[in-house]
Amino acid sequence: MDENLQRLVAKYDFSFDVIELLWQKYGPRAEEMIQALKRPVAKFAIRVNTLKITAKKVQEILEHTVNVAAEQHPFLEEALFLPVQGPFSIPLYKERIVVDKFAGESLMQGSDLFAPGIRKVGKVKIGDEVTIIDKKGEVLAAGIAQMTGKDMLQFRKGLAVKITNSIYKIMSIHESELFEKGYVFDQSFPSIVVSRVLDPKPDELILDMCTAPGGKATHIAQLMQNKGKIVAVDRSLQRLRHLESHIHRLGISNVEILGGDSRNLPDKYYQWADKVLIDPPCSALGVRPKLWDSTTKKEIADSVKYQRQFLNAAMNYIRPNGIIVYCTCTLTTEENEENIKYVCENFGCRIIDQPVFLGSPGEKIEGLENWQKLQRFYPDQHETPGYFIAKLQVKP
Repeated sequence: MDENLQRLVAKYDFSFDVIELLWQKYGPRAEEMIQALKRPVAKFAIRVNTLKITAKKVQEILEHTVNVAAEQHPFLEEALFLPVQGPFSIPLYKERIVVDKFAGESLMQGSDLFAPGIRKVGKVKIGDEVTIIDKKGEVLAAGIAQMTGKDMLQFRKGLAVKITNSIYKIMSIHESELFEKGYVFDQSFPSIVVSRVLDPKPDELILDMCTAPGGKATHIAQLMQNKGKIVAVDRSLQRLRHLESHIHRLGISNVEILGGDSRNLPDKYYQWADKVLIDPPCSALGVRPKLWDSTTKKEIADSVKYQRQFLNAAMNYIRPNGIIVYCTCTLTTEENEENIKYVCENFGCRIIDQPVFLGSPGEKIEGLENWQKLQRFYPDQHETPGYFIAKLQVKP
């Protein structure tokens, strides 16, 4: 087995720890999962804001104004899929720019390059054609410099390179009039499913414990028809400013933004919520595309400890017989099924049916009942990011 693991580590540039975890669970299929993670999804999901417009109208606008044929999901009316084109070859120019992992993964899909993502650049002049690579020399994109190399590194802000060639091409939703008018929100398909699983009602009180950037909170508001109340909590003030902007853009009126640590909310939130959404920080092994992944087992174990703090706190905020939805964008059993086993054993919660089930059943682990009612999305099987969703009911 070690020979296989080392081969995969060298070929795909994933850490030995990640490769080992996937291999132990899935065997040779692990390589298919990694291959899927290395590229974008075949169809890019967006959510239509039905408070302002219908999905059919958005489809017509996309087709007639930008010549993009969007596909509507057969069951979730607000979910549209945009085509992803590629892979394409990238021209190799004399001038090279080295970027960080986050910028590189965005560039692969056609995003422009902004100065904060640059790690190394030579004597580039405005108007130069440049090829963009990651730290390992993988070619990601090409474009035209919008500032000098010196300014890119000195000022660390602004548009550095206008991209002309990328490995994959996806319509830039953020630059569209649809986005500006609050008609759409770019959101992965499993993330859209989460709010449907929560199944919020117009008269309910909802707590979103890790809200920013707000895709799920604004979707929940949309499903509630701007009625009831959602308290959206996050520690990052900068991310909350983005959420505030989205709320205004989308025409949301039933979300209260709360800056702070949702593990320690004021006493007035004790047994306040009918439903709680927990989308905690995780190892993000399901996010795609990935240039590489250096996650360690220790980092995964640290994530588990952190996630359980949110689960513990949620038990203070939820009303008796209330509903908790827990989700992650990762693939590990430790951050998913094991966390659900922990909360069921320690707080008497029970796993219940999900009203929207479009993925696969959860992983079977010893001592966890009703694991089949947990929902997973696999990158190699569902053409989505890797994702996990659990729906729990607390004790009466």
